[in-house]
Amino acid sequence: MFSKVPLTALLLIQTVFAHWTFSDFLVNDTWSKKWEYIREVAPEYLQRMEEDFQPSIVNPQFGEAIYEANITCGRSAHLSASKTKTAAVLAGSKVGFRTWRDGFYGGNIFHPGPAQIYLTKIPSGKRIDQVVGDEVSWFKIASLTAKSDTEWTSYLENEVNFTIPLTTPPGDYLMRIETFWPSLYLDSSQWYINCAHVNIVGQGGGQPTGSARFPGTYEVLDSSIWVTDDGIYQPPFKGLSKYVAPGPKVWTG
Repeated sequence: MFSKVPLTALLLIQTVFAHWTFSDFLVNDTWSKKWEYIREVAPEYLQRMEEDFQPSIVNPQFGEAIYEANITCGRSAHLSASKTKTAAVLAGSKVGFRTWRDGFYGGNIFHPGPAQIYLTKIPSGKRIDQVVGDEVSWFKIASLTAKSDTEWTSYLENEVNFTIPLTTPPGDYLMRIETFWPSLYLDSSQWYINCAHVNIVGQGGGQPTGSARFPGTYEVLDSSIWVTDDGIYQPPFKGLSKYVAPGPKVWTG
C-alpha cells in the first residue's frame, strides 16, 4: 500500500533541500561561525506557495527582484551589518562561502547556474556597516560557470571557493556572492545573494575594471538569465561551454 504525502509536506521537503543561503566564510583555511563575517538575511514566505508555508532564510528571490534593493546583499541584510565582523583577507589567498544548515533546513546548491563574486571598496569616510551596497559600484573577481560542456561548476556543491586578485587595492570591502538559476520562463529565475565584510591586505597596485550596480545592471530579458536552451536550465546538461554569465568581465588583477 502506498501512503499519500500532503502537498504542503512535499513542497516543504522540496524547498528546504532545493534552496540555500551562505552563512559561513572561509579565511586562512578556516571556516567561520555562521553569520560571523556574512550579513545575516531575513526569512520570508514564498509567495508562490501555500499561505501557511513557513518562512525561511533559504527562500530565493524571484525574477524581477533583480530591480529591488534586496538583490544587493540579500533580504534586509543591511539591518545586520552592525553586528557583522570584518575578516582580514590576504590578497592572493583563497577564500570561500559555504551554505547554511540548521537541522532540516538548508543544503547544497541544488539548482544549476553560475556563481559570481563581486567586490566594492568602502568609500573614504564611511564604515563598512554604513554601506548598504546599492549606492556603490562593484567589480567582478570570479565567475564560476561551466566545468565542461555538460557540467556546472557549483551545481550540487555546498561551497564556492575562489582567489582574491593579488593586486587588489588594500582596504575594507563588501564582498558579494550571487548564485542563481537561469530560467526558461520569464520572471522565474531564482536568486541567492549574500555579502561578507572583508579587509583586504597586500601589495595593492591594481586598478579594478568593470562596473556593476545592484540593482541596476541586470535585466530579466538578459539571455543569460532568461535562457532558451533546456540543456542550460535542467539535466541532462548540454551546451554549457557557450553560456556567458551576466555582468562585466572578471578582473583578475
